[in-house]
This record gives sequence, C-alpha cells and structure tokens, in this order.
Amino acid sequence: MSTPQTAALIDPQTHARHPWLRRLGAAGFAFFLIKGLLWIILPILAARGIIAANDRQPSRPADARLVTD
Repeated sequence: MSTPQTAALIDPQTHARHPWLRRLGAAGFAFFLIKGLLWIILPILAARGIIAANDRQPSRPADARLVTD
C-alpha cells in the first residue's frame, strides 16, 4: 500500500515532465566517473614512466635574460 507521499516520489507524469533532469544527471555521473578514473590512472602511468610529468619544453630557458643595449 502506498501513501500519498511515496506515490508522489514515483509519479510517472512528474517524471515525464523533466526528461532533461535525467540526462543532466547521467551526464554529471559520466563526467565525474571519467574524472575519477583519470585521477587514478594518470599518477599510475606517471609512476611507471609511461608519461612524463614534464614533457613540455619551455619556450626559452628560465635563466635567459633579455639583453637590451
């Protein structure tokens, strides 16, 4: 037996009015799942030497000074 309070939680018409909310929730879940997996995978790859932490070369050396005469 359902009470009016629990019936409102599973009302199909209320659910049908907000399909974008379900899509937004699925997109948010997917985003944070991928982000969390990357937070786990990238440090492992860096520790194994598969990816380097400093792959980029600076455009100029840090100690280079502009000389103006």
